[in-house]
Amino acid sequence: MNPLLPTGWELFITVVGMIHVVLLLAVIFRVGFDKWLAPEHKIFLLIISLLVPIIGPAMSLLVTFRTNK
Repeated sequence: MNPLLPTGWELFITVVGMIHVVLLLAVIFRVGFDKWLAPEHKIFLLIISLLVPIIGPAMSLLVTFRTNK
């Protein structure tokens, strides 16, 4: 095996990390420009998004999309 090529585990972690970063950026922009959310709710959604890797940002996006209807 070539030590310069990443293993399957390293590729998996890289993809999961990139998905998390993209979702986190989407949450930051979505929460930042949402005028209907109270400031304490915005802070709570951002904290949850930072602490829970993939599920936190996904749930925060779901909440912000559901509150605008």
